Amino acid sequence: MTEPDRVELFLTLDSCDTGMDEHRYQESDELTGSALDLFGEGPEPALRLEFAEDSQVIWQRRGEQPQKARYTSAELRPDLYFIDWLLPDDSRSSASIILDRKEGNATALWHSLPEPARAKPNLYERIVETGDLSAARVHQEHLGVGGPRSRPEPPFTRDLIGKRLLCDYGTDVYEHIYLNEWLYCWHCISGVGGGAAEVDECSYHLMAENLYLLIWREKLAPAVGIVLLDLDRMRSTGKLHYQKLTRHESFVNCVVGARLELLNETRYPAPRST
Repeated sequence: MTEPDRVELFLTLDSCDTGMDEHRYQESDELTGSALDLFGEGPEPALRLEFAEDSQVIWQRRGEQPQKARYTSAELRPDLYFIDWLLPDDSRSSASIILDRKEGNATALWHSLPEPARAKPNLYERIVETGDLSAARVHQEHLGVGGPRSRPEPPFTRDLIGKRLLCDYGTDVYEHIYLNEWLYCWHCISGVGGGAAEVDECSYHLMAENLYLLIWREKLAPAVGIVLLDLDRMRSTGKLHYQKLTRHESFVNCVVGARLELLNETRYPAPRST
């Protein structure tokens, strides 16, 4: 058997944005012309969003100046949207909003990729120095639309643990194996990077019935993944924001979407008492 060139294999993932959007949800313009005040704690909005023409969003966080960028929006379920944009003056930073207008709730996710110097230390050094597997960061805010949230923030869930999902993005096909509360495995079955696999730190949140938010931060390449898994419709949508391994000053923020198939589910025995 011929051994693969492992360096070349992982470097091909620099182009993974080209084969992962064929099954994405169609972009929605339903939000155009609307404005939203999103509240956390306190009487003043934590975030204001204005959706203008030509897919432009104007946002203002409390205590900051307004900013403007091009956004994408997909309606996964009636009045439930995944909204995403790249910060115009900082390609290392991006934002995602999961907006549920029916329930009057929103989750804001602010992502940042590291400077090259912070991305380079080996994994052992990073763990010792920071206590973290990844140099990428994700900050979450759980907000209410027009006022306080109507229900508690989306809970962490164990529902996905043990599941093995086939994610057909079109050109590229991956599998996900949800290992435990904070680790999952992705494996490229075919397409760009076929044969590559990795285990990364993640978290799972239950957003609605059979709708899960998967957040992961990669440890090899500076990368953040935000994906909503709809196990009723067996489809996913989300984004990848990453720094190219071959060009450290080149960043990609792309929408992804897949058709899902449950391959199997492992039921682990209960822990033995000691």
